[in-house]
Amino acid sequence: MISIYQAGFHNVAASLGTAFNVEHTNVLKRFVTDVILLFDSDTAGENAALRAIPILTGAGFNVKVLQVPDGKDPDDYIKQHG
Repeated sequence: MISIYQAGFHNVAASLGTAFNVEHTNVLKRFVTDVILLFDSDTAGENAALRAIPILTGAGFNVKVLQVPDGKDPDDYIKQHG
């Protein structure tokens, strides 16, 4: 999240992967209606996205998933490509 913020995307929040739950959606609802999920592009990251999607859509969010190519994590990608 810090690398993404430093790259100029200031409307970001860290979900802490498996800890994401309905209470988090209640906080997010105060600020946004659209969410782009960006987890590591490994099995754990994919599973975290699959867990978060129904929680977010069930709370009424518009959800998109962004995946970093080549199995990299977002931090590595930003450091390499800006």
